[in-house]
Amino acid sequence: RKAELLVDLGVKEASKERLAMARAIVDAVLAKTPDMPEAHFVRAKLDISEGKADDAVASLRRALDRRADWSQAHFLLASALLLQGDRQEARTEVLRAVELDDSESTSHSLLGQTCLYRRDFELALQHMQRSVELNPNNQWNVADMGLILVYTGQAQEALAWNQRARQIDPYFDEPWYWRQAGLTCMVLGQYQEALTLFGRIPIRGYRIAAYMAACHARLGDMERAQAWVAECLSLRPDFSVRHMMSKEPYKLEADAERIAESLRLAGLPDTPEPAWVGEVLDFWFRRIGARHWFSKSAAVDAEIRERFLALYEQLVASDAADVTDARPLRTAVIVLDQFSRNMFRDTPRA
Repeated sequence: RKAELLVDLGVKEASKERLAMARAIVDAVLAKTPDMPEAHFVRAKLDISEGKADDAVASLRRALDRRADWSQAHFLLASALLLQGDRQEARTEVLRAVELDDSESTSHSLLGQTCLYRRDFELALQHMQRSVELNPNNQWNVADMGLILVYTGQAQEALAWNQRARQIDPYFDEPWYWRQAGLTCMVLGQYQEALTLFGRIPIRGYRIAAYMAACHARLGDMERAQAWVAECLSLRPDFSVRHMMSKEPYKLEADAERIAESLRLAGLPDTPEPAWVGEVLDFWFRRIGARHWFSKSAAVDAEIRERFLALYEQLVASDAADVTDARPLRTAVIVLDQFSRNMFRDTPRA
């Protein structure tokens, strides 16, 4: 119990020291009683706080081997499975959690989210309403209601629920909260406000980079938009607007198209880019940089020839007919106009 308290406090306060103390206690308990389900449960909470979804799932399955009717463990397992991206199995576990304890508000909240991603919007709202009825002063449930509402075409109402969560707990500072609050503002066309909210996220993955690029583009700041596009594509080279939006469960097509149009406006590729685009840009801008653009280097010429001659010939043979999006087109210009000078220096082909 002391270890679990330390985990909860450590997560709330972002205290690495408390989390380390909790792990030491759990490790000591499991060394003496390796099959104690409560210890595996607490270890799973620790693993989830550190993003170790696989470890958390393993610990929770061990806990449930000993206590199969433990609703909280089924709920936590569902949360860990969602972190893994296994929404179907997560739904199975959270349904079991609700079956075992229908009065647990957070189980209804999580079940609502699994319904949302199945695009069962009515059932998602029903479970979220049940969650808030059971515990109206839980900031997590209130924020989750905001999440459901923004995807079901009720962004203005979502904004009010997001604000209410922070009124309940002014120190509520979860990264996912700032993401959904920022997304709500984007749907409402409040791009500067969205940037401020996204800026509260300490570690920004490719999705947040994409959203920030889109906001800057909508505000007319294309220099910053392009910087965030580059960040997004460095984190997820195969990013495409179509793939990202296919995972977003918007009820209203207009809301989805507003976000997709913003992403495209920033210059993010609508379809996955060919691998050579990232390779060329990384080589030209990061690997050799401007110091080699206007000077001769036999070594650089040889490296470009070795790495990119086949690509050059492929683009020439096809007349780059299959290159359509803006970023690949700009990259093709580098290959055809710039690399040719290096590969064929002092010859007519240059």
